[in-house]
This record gives sequence, structure tokens and C-alpha cells, in this order.
Amino acid sequence: MPRPTPRSGPAFPQTSGKRTNTAGERAEQIAEESLAEIRRRNLVPGGKSMSGGAKHSPVVQFRVPETMEEALDAQAEREGMTRSRLARKALDEYLERHAG
Repeated sequence: MPRPTPRSGPAFPQTSGKRTNTAGERAEQIAEESLAEIRRRNLVPGGKSMSGGAKHSPVVQFRVPETMEEALDAQAEREGMTRSRLARKALDEYLERHAG
């Protein structure tokens, strides 16, 4: 079995034989930079604002019977969308039909 060839240079920047940045520190730095960019763009993890501009989309939660949840998931899968998108679509259609 051939021996692996050594890499050129150290895996981490070194000063006096000590690491100056660990993988955990780098991961934390990347996470902080990513979060700063998300906040700069006013994005919420999971999607862009549906309210437009610099507003966060409101969250609406409600309880449903288990059978309705199962039907929602099945219909969403058939239509190739998330349950949230299907619920927004259904609510939007209902509100348009019943707008007074």
C-alpha cells in the first residue's frame, strides 16, 4: 500500500509552533459572518420576507386535528410544495372569495 505524501505547508497558520486559529474558532467566525449577512439583507433563516422591504413576515400558528394535518401533508406532497406554502395558498384563495 503506498504511503500518503505529505502536504505542503501546515494545515493551520502557525506562530511559534502554536495554532492561531482552531477549526471551532473558524466555524464560529463563519457562523457570525453568515448571521451578519442575513441580518444585513433582512432575511430570516428559511426564506425571504414575504412582507417586502425591510419587514419580517409575521408568523401565524394555529392547531388543527391530526386528520387535517395528514391531509395537508398529503396534498402538499402531491402539489410539490411545503405545507406552509399550501396553507398560505388556501388561506389566500379563501380570503379573496370572501373579501367584503
